[in-house]
Order: sequence, then C-alpha cells, then structure tokens
Amino acid sequence: MDFIEHTIQNLAVSDKVKNDVISIYKLIAQAESKAHGVDVSEIHFHEVGMMDAIADVTCCAMLMEEINPDKVVVSPINTGFGKVKCAHGILPVPAPATANLLEGMVCYSGNIEGELCTPTGAAILKYYVNEFGNMPAMIMEKQGYGMGNKDFPVANCIRAILGEKTRK
Repeated sequence: MDFIEHTIQNLAVSDKVKNDVISIYKLIAQAESKAHGVDVSEIHFHEVGMMDAIADVTCCAMLMEEINPDKVVVSPINTGFGKVKCAHGILPVPAPATANLLEGMVCYSGNIEGELCTPTGAAILKYYVNEFGNMPAMIMEKQGYGMGNKDFPVANCIRAILGEKTRK
C-alpha cells in the first residue's frame, strides 16, 4: 500500500479523488489479505498495483467526482467462469480476492469462460454501488463505454448510463 499511497498522494487531483482511490485500494488489500491469510501490511500488489490499474481507478474516481451521482445502480455482475492465470498461479474464477470483494453483491457466472470481473473492478463496484437491479426508469442524458482488450465471444465492454430519475 505504501507505493500506491505515495503515488496517489503525488497526483494532481482533488483530495476527494485521492481518498476514494486509496479507499478502493484498501478494499483490495483487505480482500487479498483474507484470500492469502496474511495481515494487510504483508500484501504486495501484483496485477492491481500496475500503473494502468492505478490510472483506471483514478480516472473512475475523477469521473465519479465530476458527475456526483445521487445513486449508482448496477445490474448483476457477470464473473465469468473457469480458471485465470495470475501471479499466484492458476485460480478459479472468480479469483479468491475477487470473490471476497463480491461478497454481498449480486453476481452470476454466465456462460462466458474467463475472468470477467477483476479485483480492481470488484473493488470499484463495492465502493460506489448503492443498489443492484435493472436500469431504473430515467431520462437518459449521457452514456459511456469502456472496451477491454481480451477476446470473448461477446463484446468485452462496460457501459455506464447517466440519467435523471423520472417521477412516478
């Protein structure tokens, strides 16, 4: 965590974004700690500690600060199934740290083989999501897509929709 905290504290972003990013990484550290049966202080980030993951989490935190949503509603999370190769060897999907982060969240395995939800993604969801369910009735204002680089039988993307809830 020291490297990540040092990196985040030196970014030219607001204190709120810094706090959100550090909080998300603390969730990951706690999940990894539980998965490995060691104290949080002994956790060394591998995949999640790379600069691109720090950039992903930071950009997400910056976006959340910018749009400042009243509520974040997410459809059930597709974890994928099968095995994933990581720094600790070959693990089942969802990997143990991801599974720890997904506790209390609505998930399913679907029919796509591979890791569809990473520890980083699960931690971001755990930190920001208020509710799970179908898209609520709303007036759609904006939408955004994030494309992954792994090949799956379906599009490897995530979509976010910003809208104003309609009155019943």
